[in-house]
Amino acid sequence: MKKLVEGFSILIILTLYSPFAQANDGEIFTFGDDIVVHESESVRSAVSLGGNVSVLGSVEKDVISVGGSVFLGEHSTVGGNVVSVGGSITRQDGAQINGNVKVIDMTSLPSIASLVPGCFWPKLPRHFGVYSFLAFLALALVIVAIMPTTIGTVSSTAEHKLVGSILWGCLGLILIVPLAIGLLISILGIVLIPVEIVLVGCAFLLGYIAVIQLVGKKITIVLKHKNQPILIETIIGLVVFWILGLIPLLGWLIKSIAAFIGFGAIINTIIMRQRRVYR
Repeated sequence: MKKLVEGFSILIILTLYSPFAQANDGEIFTFGDDIVVHESESVRSAVSLGGNVSVLGSVEKDVISVGGSVFLGEHSTVGGNVVSVGGSITRQDGAQINGNVKVIDMTSLPSIASLVPGCFWPKLPRHFGVYSFLAFLALALVIVAIMPTTIGTVSSTAEHKLVGSILWGCLGLILIVPLAIGLLISILGIVLIPVEIVLVGCAFLLGYIAVIQLVGKKITIVLKHKNQPILIETIIGLVVFWILGLIPLLGWLIKSIAAFIGFGAIINTIIMRQRRVYR
């Protein structure tokens, strides 16, 4: 039992560590700074939060700017999608893009708010959770922008390995308390209990966002607009879950099930990854 508990804790740590490890494998991520991919340069992906992205060379996967604009030079090549949230995309003649080009205009939100009578708008957040929705939307977009590969992988696991994800989710929930009790045995373990709480919370958060993205993906397929950028799929899924959350009790139950499946998918993903390593 002790080895099983230790193994579960290691799985959670590896799961949450692995997304950040990928950021060093030819992937560029900046917060508040601009990214410039020079003409003779080739990178795997380029993601900037609060900065602009200029591509003069080659990007194998996605180019994403949240809160900034994207510029594509005449000799640039992008193997994935090009997305700008709250900015613009400038594409010179000769720029090659193999994926989709999406501009998410956030300036429309104030104009929509202005259409609502002033006496009603202050009540809207209290009754419908608009502020909390926008806050979580921002958090989810940041997470997806930082680790699109990880979110996509966990989402795929939840989709194709649903039963396994549910079983691993059950096992994970069962082992949370024994793991905490096991940590209480030693002084070092007591210090690590808050770490366990944070790691489990992060696992639930990442898994929940992955399931949200999966729901958004399924909706785009139904609407015959598949292969959308992962940020677009996430936004669609978030809107759907927000609407479902307005339903008393049922909305909370659906969200809880989604978070549970996502938690199991996180564990299932790292289990399958470790199995491939040892083969």
